[in-house]
Amino acid sequence: MKSKNILERDNVKNAAEEEKKRNDKNQERFERFDCFFLTFLFLLLLFAILEKLLSR
Repeated sequence: MKSKNILERDNVKNAAEEEKKRNDKNQERFERFDCFFLTFLFLLLLFAILEKLLSR
């Protein structure tokens, strides 16, 4: 009976670790997307300013 409880506890622990790994991976993916999106907006703003300055 004790070994069954230990196995169940290990399974729960392993499942929690896998869930944490998945969440960390998703968080990293969102952070990369945010960085890409902000870089894109910054470059768009930069080109708009340059175009405005050069058209004078």
